[in-house]
Amino acid sequence: MDGNSNLLMDIRPGEFVEIGAVRVGILHKSGQMVRLCINAPEEMVIEKKEINQAHANVVARMAN
Repeated sequence: MDGNSNLLMDIRPGEFVEIGAVRVGILHKSGQMVRLCINAPEEMVIEKKEINQAHANVVARMAN
């Protein structure tokens, strides 16, 4: 991958995960879509991107 570590975890709507100064939570789940709430410092850039195919394959294997 890119030299970074990955952590996959299951969280339910209403639960949050804190990563340093960033708090990420699931507000709502419908099928394969989730609505996230991201609380981060204003100077932090947050971008939505597609996950790479290698990571998608790992996630798919874990789901089965």
